[in-house]
Amino acid sequence: MKKLTALAFAAALMLAGCGGDSKTDTASGAASGDATKLSGDDKKAYDAVLVGLQKDGPEGITEAQMGCTAAKVVKSLGAKRVLEVDFSKEDIANLTEPEAVKVYDSLSGCVDLGKLFVAAITDGSGISEKSAECVAKGLPKDFLKKSLVDEFTGKSAGGDPPAEVFAAVAKCLTADELKKLGT
Repeated sequence: MKKLTALAFAAALMLAGCGGDSKTDTASGAASGDATKLSGDDKKAYDAVLVGLQKDGPEGITEAQMGCTAAKVVKSLGAKRVLEVDFSKEDIANLTEPEAVKVYDSLSGCVDLGKLFVAAITDGSGISEKSAECVAKGLPKDFLKKSLVDEFTGKSAGGDPPAEVFAAVAKCLTADELKKLGT
């Protein structure tokens, strides 16, 4: 079960390479990922988030999704705050909870996190897509959001996930899949 716990948290936490409320209209012009409308600090902040996503973002996220996320982060947090946090680094665990929620909302507004979660836990794990989708549907409604917000704020305690995660795993995975995970 430890392997599945690690996979579930990795899928949620691997999204932590992103993050930014611009007081100008330039960031909103890039909400579609058009960075050509950005200048100055907005452009620097956008680039920092984009670099973070390219370097440490989840596999399966497209360039367009990265651009969309970067623009929304800059718009929601502001260029100054994005540059203070330095989203181009792997560890961004110094956001306030309201800021972390804005980053999550930015990411989830551009990327289907449920599909990304399924892809992450099926990649090389021996878990079928059908089983992974079942696990994703069985997770607490706010599991991914809470996991990411906790990661962004440095509150991630590690350890075991909620009992609902184990219940979803036990319900959804086949005996063979559980065996492959070493449970």
